[in-house]
Amino acid sequence: MLKEYLLSQGSGTGRWSHGMPGVQICRFSLPEPVQEPLRPIPVCGAPLQFEVLFCLTGRLTVRALQGTSYTVEAPGIFLLSDSSALRSCQYSGNLGGILIAVDAKAAKESLVTVCSTLGMRLDTRIVKEKMTASIKNGCGGLSSATAILLKLLLRP
Repeated sequence: MLKEYLLSQGSGTGRWSHGMPGVQICRFSLPEPVQEPLRPIPVCGAPLQFEVLFCLTGRLTVRALQGTSYTVEAPGIFLLSDSSALRSCQYSGNLGGILIAVDAKAAKESLVTVCSTLGMRLDTRIVKEKMTASIKNGCGGLSSATAILLKLLLRP
């Protein structure tokens, strides 16, 4: 969903890189909405597409079909596992951060190799169960402790 929106905004919005097959990473900054306080982002996406947003500036708000909403703002981490469960998405401020978009089918072999190198086994059934248990209505955020740990690990 965010990946498609960023790609539609042109090359001046973000810098894309490919971490491994099936994984795209974008460092981006969207302009602050001028005429209205909130700018809509079309809800779209494909099955088995996952997104992680490390929000560094601005705010993103999504509303589920059931009416509940979730907001992430800087500094925060937003997880999207199923955009079909969402009704709307909009941002305010100059939304910026790092987006990691994963095509699960395309990334599976790479992830299997990484796990094997680490002496682990990738069990996609368990991954799906854990994601379903921790992410409600197709999206959610990470706790502040987890977010701080991830930021420390991802520091250049």
